[in-house]
Parts: sequence; structure tokens; C-alpha cells
Amino acid sequence: NVSSKIYSHKKNIFSERLILVSENLSYKELFEKMALALEVKPPSIKLILSLSKLGYLVANILSFLTQKPPFVTKEIAITANRKYEYSSEKVKNKIGECFTSIDESIEYISIDFCQLKKNQKN
Repeated sequence: NVSSKIYSHKKNIFSERLILVSENLSYKELFEKMALALEVKPPSIKLILSLSKLGYLVANILSFLTQKPPFVTKEIAITANRKYEYSSEKVKNKIGECFTSIDESIEYISIDFCQLKKNQKN
């Protein structure tokens, strides 16, 4: 977020790690929101750890055969099944600003994406 960089410079905040999130969402919630905005079907298969590991294994086999990077890494397979929660209270208190909601960000990006997709068809 560019505006948060500007604020941090104005407030002389340096050498600190700040988390910039407007809210905590699971991957499921995020993908459902994105699918709704893009007018596509949301993911319907629950991703369990064993399925993630299978995807990682298949990706590595295909990577070996095609000599291309794997489309799923070990880190992605593991991370997709974990729940992380972050707080941006520290940065909000320091710069006194709130962040754009995920709904607003998804809406903004999906409008551009749909317009680009429409222009490519014409």
C-alpha cells in the first residue's frame, strides 16, 4: 500500500516491521469473495493437508518431466492448510489511518480485470 509508505515517512517510522491488513480472512473466504466479484464459480473442493501434499507431489513430477518450475511448492501446500491471524493495530496507532477493506479492494481490481478481459475478447 503506497499510502502507508508515505504516512510512515511523514511520521518518521523506520526500521520497524508493520503488518498492513484490513481484516483477517481464511483462504476460503478470500477465494469466495473474489469468485463472487469476478462472477465465476467459487472453489468447491475442501483442501485438506493430504490433498495439498498430493498436489505438491504431482507438481514436482510434472516439473521434473517438463523442466519447468512446479506450480505448487511445498511451502504453498503447507501454508494453504494453516490459519494465520494478523493485527494491524500497531501501524494504525502509529499512523492513525485505516486500510482499504478487502471487499473494496476486490471490487476495484475485479472491475479492471473484467474490463480487460472484455477488451481482449473484442
